[in-house]
Amino acid sequence: MLVLSPHNEPTLLVPILERPDAEAAEGASSVSLVDWPDGTDPYEIASPLLRPDGEFGISDSACAMHLLGLQRALPRSSYRSLTESLPMMRAVKDDNELMRLAAAGAAADSTYGEIVQRRFAGFSLIYVRRSAKASREQTKQQNQVAKDATQPMLWVDICGDDGQGQALVLLFGNSGTSIAREVKVVFDPAPPSTLDINPILEILKKGIASLPPGRTMQWALVHLTMRSTGRPTRPTGYGSRRKDLSAPSSRSST
Repeated sequence: MLVLSPHNEPTLLVPILERPDAEAAEGASSVSLVDWPDGTDPYEIASPLLRPDGEFGISDSACAMHLLGLQRALPRSSYRSLTESLPMMRAVKDDNELMRLAAAGAAADSTYGEIVQRRFAGFSLIYVRRSAKASREQTKQQNQVAKDATQPMLWVDICGDDGQGQALVLLFGNSGTSIAREVKVVFDPAPPSTLDINPILEILKKGIASLPPGRTMQWALVHLTMRSTGRPTRPTGYGSRRKDLSAPSSRSST
């Protein structure tokens, strides 16, 4: 267990049998080593390293046994996952960490390249290759999902105005999680309208500098008038068929 605290120097708690390996590891000189022998409670030894009523971040992959042991030894302490408590510190890598990640990836690639050239007795490596390919595809998809989650999501729609039922409006919005920049929308053909919307279409065609997440822009396309009977009349220039009011095709680009 590695304990990092602003009030004490970094301390690594290890089983006494693993202390020689820990002392020989690169960077061991930058931490204090504390060991625990077999038959003793490691969490009682760890408790002096932590503030009794402190709130601590704990690795997402920590075993439940360790977390329960710390809670037993320090009943007033509380814990939060590092992903929740230090998201950006874990996401931003320095040059040294990037170098180590690259070295680990290169070592894995080298090992895989050596394995696929060998054959296990009575076992074909076709399953190993398939498993490795599936793992790479899954990693690629996960990376794409994570990337898409941070992108803007633009949409265009034509529908009735929720505020008043006698209007048809053009809606343009961003449902993503980030700002869309240099947004252009081109209609072909132009949407039907009883109003002069050419200036609006020209603005959309030239582009909008930015559109924040959750923002929706709206323009009126059609205003229906009422007869003395109370029934809406057909807009000028529209046929009686439903398809004449359908949303035209649109395309947007960021």
